Amino acid sequence: MDPNTGEILTMAGKQYARDGKTGKMKFNDFALGNMTTSYTMGSVVTGATTLTGYETDAINPGQSMVDAPINIKGSPQKRSWKYMGMINNLTALKQSSDVYMFKTAIKIGEGEYRNNQL
Repeated sequence: MDPNTGEILTMAGKQYARDGKTGKMKFNDFALGNMTTSYTMGSVVTGATTLTGYETDAINPGQSMVDAPINIKGSPQKRSWKYMGMINNLTALKQSSDVYMFKTAIKIGEGEYRNNQL
């Protein structure tokens, strides 16, 4: 992508697969997979959220937050895969803290989290 315009400049794809004859693992060209397959996004989003938090001054490097379940009125509880207590941005990235990312996203949107608020 062109970082200035978002224009797609090129797409390439590789697929890691076992060779049917030898049993060895190899990379196959799979450019069509860019358009024909999908994957659930995972922890890669935490880095993007943290970087956006820095760039918008919503959070600062080293900033700590409490990783505890988030309750927003009318929606299911949001929580990380485990309770982490007080954590900073590095721990949030290492441990993939959903709560740190939710709170960062709220701050990016200039909101303020309050328990059970709509």
